[in-house]
Amino acid sequence: KKMKKIDISRWKDFEIKELFITEKKGEQVPTGYSIPKRYLKEGNTPRISATNINNGILGYYEDIDNKEYRTYENFISVSFLGTIFYHQYKASLDMKIHCLKLKKRKLNREIAFYLISVIRNTIKDIEYSDQVSSTVLPKIRIKLPVNDFGEPDWQYMEDFIKRLETRERERVQAIFQDI
Repeated sequence: KKMKKIDISRWKDFEIKELFITEKKGEQVPTGYSIPKRYLKEGNTPRISATNINNGILGYYEDIDNKEYRTYENFISVSFLGTIFYHQYKASLDMKIHCLKLKKRKLNREIAFYLISVIRNTIKDIEYSDQVSSTVLPKIRIKLPVNDFGEPDWQYMEDFIKRLETRERERVQAIFQDI
């Protein structure tokens, strides 16, 4: 069965910096740093780069003691090229990879997937020459469902993704039953 069109007339625009942790007086989101390859030794911590494959994972390395080496956990990565992934696990970020971590709540898989689809749709037309920088990203506006208090309706987002997944699972099961 077809999903009905979503009524977004009462949804609200939010700047990224309203929802996600920022640095430097709210002017930029946390970002990774370029660590020369010679300092990176094979290990267990995924390093996120601008690639759009394998969840952005460049490789797995040991954590290093360097003030520029940064790790984050349970966040959405956004590269300067616009690749976006959810990382529930601890990961280090390469240069020009930005970390989006919610301010007032912990991300879960469903909310992250919902936010990723909204952010991806918002920045899809950004050209290479425009690049998604750590200072541009906080000002990007995304439209989200809101509760009666005008705050993001996290429960709606979570339930929406769960419904989508259930519907897809049922579709796949129906295909296999017809074989």
